[in-house]
Amino acid sequence: MKLNSLAMAVAIASGVCVSVSAMADEALPTSTVTANAAEADKYQSAEGQRIGAAEGAQKISADYIKAQQATTFADAMRKTTSVQVDEEGGQQGSLIYIRGFTQDQVSVRVEGAPKNFNQVRHGGAGTVWLEPDMYKAITVVPGVSSNVYGSGSLGGVVLLETKDPEDIIKAGEDWGAAVRAGIETNAPSRYVSADMAKSFNDQFALSATLLRRNTGEYKDAEGNKALQGATGTEDKNGLFKMVATPDEDQRLELSANLMRKHYTARTTTGSGAYGDANDTHVRDDNFTVQYSNAAADNQYLDLNVRYSESTTERRRRLEGSADAWTRWGVETKYAEVENVSLFFQSDDITHSVRYGVDITTDEVETAYGDDAQRNQWGAYISDTIAIGESLEVIGSVRYDSFLNHYAQNPAIEETAVSPKLAANFKPFEGTMAEGLAVYGVVGKGFRTPSTFEARSSDEPSCGRRSCTYREANYELKGETSNSWEAGVRFDREGLLTSNDQLNFQAGYIATRAQDYIASAETGEVRTMDVDGTDTAVTITQYQNIDKAKISGFEYSMNYTNDRIFSALSAQNIEGEYASGDSKGMKLPSISPASINFSLGGYLMDGASRVGVDVSHRSQREYVERGVDRTREAYTIYDLFASWQVDEHFLAQLRVENAFNTQFAKRYISSLEAEDGSIEDTTTYQPGRNIKLTLEYTF
Repeated sequence: MKLNSLAMAVAIASGVCVSVSAMADEALPTSTVTANAAEADKYQSAEGQRIGAAEGAQKISADYIKAQQATTFADAMRKTTSVQVDEEGGQQGSLIYIRGFTQDQVSVRVEGAPKNFNQVRHGGAGTVWLEPDMYKAITVVPGVSSNVYGSGSLGGVVLLETKDPEDIIKAGEDWGAAVRAGIETNAPSRYVSADMAKSFNDQFALSATLLRRNTGEYKDAEGNKALQGATGTEDKNGLFKMVATPDEDQRLELSANLMRKHYTARTTTGSGAYGDANDTHVRDDNFTVQYSNAAADNQYLDLNVRYSESTTERRRRLEGSADAWTRWGVETKYAEVENVSLFFQSDDITHSVRYGVDITTDEVETAYGDDAQRNQWGAYISDTIAIGESLEVIGSVRYDSFLNHYAQNPAIEETAVSPKLAANFKPFEGTMAEGLAVYGVVGKGFRTPSTFEARSSDEPSCGRRSCTYREANYELKGETSNSWEAGVRFDREGLLTSNDQLNFQAGYIATRAQDYIASAETGEVRTMDVDGTDTAVTITQYQNIDKAKISGFEYSMNYTNDRIFSALSAQNIEGEYASGDSKGMKLPSISPASINFSLGGYLMDGASRVGVDVSHRSQREYVERGVDRTREAYTIYDLFASWQVDEHFLAQLRVENAFNTQFAKRYISSLEAEDGSIEDTTTYQPGRNIKLTLEYTF
């Protein structure tokens, strides 16, 4: 089914549901638990970050993450318009795409700390390891709107906030706890998770979240083990947090987010053959100290200071081998100081300025011994003027300075200036069209080269047709982008019934990347030793391609009332090289056009939530490394139901891939055997999977 026809069918179904529904009629803060499942489906406004909803920020709440029974980052991000997620080895990791960009073109941050392991970019090192059960909210800032965060703003920024004590303690109590347990049938999985929090007085509280998961290999819809069974994982995660509030204005947080992951990794090589199985251990730790002071009696002071240290380490060796472990790691130290000053406020005009400075240092360790150090510091200022309820204009600029050292080779030093202008205009306030807005954003993004792109290969790599060797390029420049987007938004409560909510957005985006980094042949062929044989090897190198262009549409819709809910997110983005030998060819990193749709209802006075999730991707054909690739279209249906038995006990059931459809998110690959037969080496996704989750809160 084409994306456009499926989107039209979904839109009609949404409209019918809305029409039918319209016809029927001073202590630390603590959470309030209700039996109304609708909280999971309501639109959440993204505020309190450097970027708000007016500039396109999208927020996913903990209620929605729980409602999805999310065990992967892809589960948690189903509702977001701009983000597509491909799993690496099932639950072993996630590869994030935002508007045609991926890996270190996208910045992922936990409690503000950048997760920069993707700077290594070797053997799946573009992935991130994230445990959805640890977070109270996920905010996505797509495209150039994210440029005040510095490098990585070509694609966007994903901000993850971990749970606080007040997210666990019920109203009127000084302690709280919750225990969750779940099982899955494919891959066979068992997990248990627990939240605990204690408020000792009005100023001090502690909390902890612990999780243990053991997942086996999954089978595709035809009963075959994907990647020859190398898709299981063992996880141990812990989140520990202390919160102190000396008074109503000040808040101090100390947090430690610790992850241990163990799995067998296997990929397919450039020739289509399966790679060797590698015993893999991942350690991903994040420590953060954050202080805020929102002085009620000082309009110029709304201060936030943060310091964090993040360590990601991946160790590998051939399964069953006694060889030494190969280690890849990144240690990131990050510090920021930010303040918001309110210079003027009246009934008609509000003028505020947000400004700050941040510093990031990465120590990158590779298994080849050519370690690297990356230093970045930046400063930004963002000026916001709001005229009544009708117009909000935001202008900002950021300056960055980078110094990247690659072992004993020359350093790469450069600077970047990233301006941006955004406007949100609501001309119909006070009329029947109240809530309708026209928006636009224009600006410039930047990202500095990764370690992997600058360094050389350790040895030649051979595929079906030829062998290649990657030459180092220490003259790489950072990528920049000139982007703009425009569209309409509609946000309204009480539209058709007294307690409904409708949020809609449709927009067009266009990006022109300069100095786009891509692998290219240098024109040189060398004779090199390959497995003891002198072989002609083609020399490649990551180079700055002059231009690339990306454009397309994004849509989202979210409607809830006391009886039904529906949500739609869709994107149709395409990109191509705009200059050089590859001019006109499609960019391989673009995720296919996709649509996600949810439709359901509330039963038993809101205590039960039932419905269906539909996920569709269109077919996409492109060329990568001289090989024709195809991502095939698919449509998947998930069925789900939950029951809040009482204020303590919640039961959830989800049937993923209910019709047991054979599908793959990655390209279709095959290998020709010596006898001429063709072996399908595609990494297919899981077949039908049943999830059962039980939760008890105290």
